Amino acid sequence: MNRCASAQAEPRARIPGKKKGRDKVRSCARHGKLDTSGTKDKITLRNRCKYSFTYHLEIERGPDRCVTVKKNKSKKTDWRWPGKLKKVTNGGANGKR
Repeated sequence: MNRCASAQAEPRARIPGKKKGRDKVRSCARHGKLDTSGTKDKITLRNRCKYSFTYHLEIERGPDRCVTVKKNKSKKTDWRWPGKLKKVTNGGANGKR
């Protein structure tokens, strides 16, 4: 199946994040941009918190990733098709990381 012909290939898609529960992403870290056009999906995560934050990216049909972003910084990461971002959760153990 051609990725570009797929109905799921949409540039600047909404980032699926968990907003409630133990592994929710804090509101100060809930910023970024997701680009699902082409054969490589890209995400830019922006952390506006006063501390570093670790994101856990759950990727369907691909390996999960943990990305740590320093305070007031952003970080880019990507993965190849057929992987698809399922959701973004808190990657830290205590809710702050």
